[in-house]
Amino acid sequence: VSGVEIDWQTSFNYLPNPFKYFTISTNYTFSNSKTNYPYSRIDMVRPPGGGRPVAVRTDSTTTGPMLMQPKHIANASLGFNKGGFNAWLSFQYNGLVYTGKNYRAVPRLDAYKDYFYRWDLQLKQRFKIKDIDGFEVILNIANISNYTESQRLAGDPRPTYQENYGWTTDLGFRFRL
Repeated sequence: VSGVEIDWQTSFNYLPNPFKYFTISTNYTFSNSKTNYPYSRIDMVRPPGGGRPVAVRTDSTTTGPMLMQPKHIANASLGFNKGGFNAWLSFQYNGLVYTGKNYRAVPRLDAYKDYFYRWDLQLKQRFKIKDIDGFEVILNIANISNYTESQRLAGDPRPTYQENYGWTTDLGFRFRL
């Protein structure tokens, strides 16, 4: 496995209004993996002098990327923080994931999980009620993009498996002393 990861986080508090309330966080990972997969093959071979075919076992290896290792992963979030208000919009991306090796060395039958992305939003507002400063209202919306995850074989664009988680919303209240 080899690769590189780049990360950048910054708060723009040194900029003029309204930009000084923003925060950015980004991360990108590229990884390249390669491994050997052993396999055995049984072939029916006719003897040189003729006669009934005989089973002959051949042991070998085939190469491919490591299982469950996406080549590309990216995360980014944009935050806004002013007074008691806090908002974060985040994005997540996972590239193509190799999920299954065809041990007969037929590359078109290798299995993949397609790329995946999602958007999330988190909002929080802090209130002061009388002399108590610890009241908060929190709203989380997950998987706004409602992306459907799918798996397929390398030689066929049709999905072999699909899963849709939908989007979710959580509303909460928090009180701190």
